[in-house]
Amino acid sequence: MLGVSNGSLSAFRVATLNPERFHSITGLSGWPKPADENRLDTILHIPIHFLVGEMDSRWREKFEFFYDKISQMDGNASLEVIPGEGHMAFHPFQCKDK
Repeated sequence: MLGVSNGSLSAFRVATLNPERFHSITGLSGWPKPADENRLDTILHIPIHFLVGEMDSRWREKFEFFYDKISQMDGNASLEVIPGEGHMAFHPFQCKDK
C-alpha cells in the first residue's frame, strides 16, 4: 500500500486494521496517527518503507521517530530521505522539445 502525505496517514490506518491484506506499506510524507500507533504490532511482519524529503523537517522528524520505534519493536522498516526535496518529493514529468 502506498500513501502520499495524508494518504500515508490513511495507509497506516487501513493496514493496522487489516494487516492480513497487505504485503508492504510505503509512506511518502505521512505517519501513523495516535490510534494507529497503538496497533503498530499488527504490521511488524511486513516491510514498511518511509520516504521523506530532506527539506520537509516537520514530517521528517515524525518519520524518523516512527522508523526508530518500529525498528526497536523488531519491525521491518526502512527510511529514505530524498536530498533537496520538500513535502511533495516528486517533480512532474516534463518533456522538453529538442
